[in-house]
Amino acid sequence: MTDRPPSYQSLLNSDPTESLYKLANANRHIQQLSVTHDMTKNERSKIQRKKVEEAKQKEREETGEYIWQVRGAPGSLKVVRLRQRQ
Repeated sequence: MTDRPPSYQSLLNSDPTESLYKLANANRHIQQLSVTHDMTKNERSKIQRKKVEEAKQKEREETGEYIWQVRGAPGSLKVVRLRQRQ
């Protein structure tokens, strides 16, 4: 394997979303681009299972008029507290 130049190597190690703010000053055609974090099905299901388990744990710890549920898009799931319906 050959060594890559330092500038190219640092590009490989950096997070590409760090420089997305530069798109604001680009031409109109480029400004219409949308960049999102992509996850595989396995990554999404693993994160979702982890969050569901976290919600179940919180429900076991707390008793009362609230329930815990997982809400949000696959990339930004949150465990939220909701008032239990009577």
